[in-house]
Amino acid sequence: MITTILVSLLIILTLYVSLMRGYKENETPGIIPLYMSIIAMSLMPNITIYSLAYGIAVFVLGQHLFAAIGRVYYQPPTDTHYSAVAKRMIVFEGIDGSGKSTISKEMAIRMNGKTISTKWLCEPSHDKVGSIIRELLLEDDISGPRRQVLLRLFSADREMNLSQNLQHLTDEDYKFFIYDRYKYSTLAYQNIKLDHPMNTDFPEPGLTIFLDTDVETALERLDKRGGEKQVYETSERLTAIDQRYRDTLPDDVVMVSTNGRSVDDIMDECEEIIEMYIDNVNAIGEE
Repeated sequence: MITTILVSLLIILTLYVSLMRGYKENETPGIIPLYMSIIAMSLMPNITIYSLAYGIAVFVLGQHLFAAIGRVYYQPPTDTHYSAVAKRMIVFEGIDGSGKSTISKEMAIRMNGKTISTKWLCEPSHDKVGSIIRELLLEDDISGPRRQVLLRLFSADREMNLSQNLQHLTDEDYKFFIYDRYKYSTLAYQNIKLDHPMNTDFPEPGLTIFLDTDVETALERLDKRGGEKQVYETSERLTAIDQRYRDTLPDDVVMVSTNGRSVDDIMDECEEIIEMYIDNVNAIGEE
């Protein structure tokens, strides 16, 4: 009996160390605790199928227990982790057909042309998770379980995008990121609340520009673009998405109308807005 208790404590201690190390290093502990549990069980006299089952049961229960403890007492330091990113994030939002991709890409090119090292990013990304999202968006129905899967994929894609590019800021490879879509797209397109747990752990961008576009104008642009239509590209859905944008966007978002204007005119306005913002960020950094 005493031996059983000691081995149980050894298993739980192993789980604790492995799991907490995983949380601190932002890694998944993997199967190492299970191996350690089996090794610990081999120390018990008269090994039987019951003792092995006991060891595995302790492993599973201990994993859930200390995973919960890890989340409570060692949550990822989101604010600290992303503090360097937030003020250097410039985001373009708007419904499909508003010109986000074209304008955001051009803005990154123009900033780099002015020796302001800038990286263009988009959501969904062009990584593996982003590719899966793009395939799902071509389906006719993304309601029910598919909607939940899509929401989780967007969250995972954003987390990977931020984590992978954070080092670029640390190494000063880039000074600013320009995003084509970000967290407010998730609010509008996935129809979730502002405090949804899938969307709250991401930093507020320093500057958000909303390209204000009539749904009719957006659909005309999408028709001219050609290619396969995504599930959201209907008048009814884009109208609902546009309204959700307006209901959730914070007050400091800069609205830029694209209706009845040339692309060059829109780009010039956006460039002026971004330059003013960057000047303010740099001025604060020098104080």
